[in-house]
Amino acid sequence: MKILSLIIITMFLVIACKESTTEPNTEVINDQYLLIKNGVGFSYDLTITDSTGFSVNGNRYLLFNDSTILDGTKYKIQIDSFETFIPFDTLTTSSISYIRNSNTGVFTFADTVGFTSFLPDSLRQYLSVDKESRLLFYPLSIGQKYPVFTLTLSAFILGISVLDVDAEVESIENLNITVNNIPTNFNTFKIKYTFIIRPSSTVEFEYTAYGWVVKDLGFVKWDGDSEVFNFLLNENIFPSETNIKMDLKSYQF
Repeated sequence: MKILSLIIITMFLVIACKESTTEPNTEVINDQYLLIKNGVGFSYDLTITDSTGFSVNGNRYLLFNDSTILDGTKYKIQIDSFETFIPFDTLTTSSISYIRNSNTGVFTFADTVGFTSFLPDSLRQYLSVDKESRLLFYPLSIGQKYPVFTLTLSAFILGISVLDVDAEVESIENLNITVNNIPTNFNTFKIKYTFIIRPSSTVEFEYTAYGWVVKDLGFVKWDGDSEVFNFLLNENIFPSETNIKMDLKSYQF
């Protein structure tokens, strides 16, 4: 993940660990909270606000298209495109990630090559890196907590947590949103994502974001720190220390 590269290079040795990352693909998904199929697309209103309160607006377009095999696991290709409207111009950025649904949740492929290739062979023998991050844990229930991703520094084979991303299902909320030009009431699970970085034993940075997800559809709203979204997207899309809001405005199946 590109966002992690600068952090990990300063650490010299990392071990990434998380539960349940090697489960086999399944053909039948009983409960879905993110509809991952060819041609499924979502459009979101986007607002980026910095620490002074200055905001810019834009759009996010998400599309699932085709499949690929990575390390023996089948993923859908997720294409994200972002437009940001600034005075007299429009900035565009994009990212590609890999995602899969299973009966135990939604997983995204963690591209770890960028922050492991710099390690000498003498250190790689101590390195263990997960292949995936967990975006959702099925079945969803209020109060449920689960790990998304963890990075641990190995010092004399003693693990020291350097980076943690964890999730908690906080509540069920009804949201009234106009989607596809139709006012709609959505029954959602509100999930809190907490991203903690510990560059030293005495320093800790914490970032949070919330996602509201609807069964058989996906996320209809996002709100939180840009650092969380950059991690989840595997790309430095948004400026650091900004607040990101995304509200679903249309979708297609």
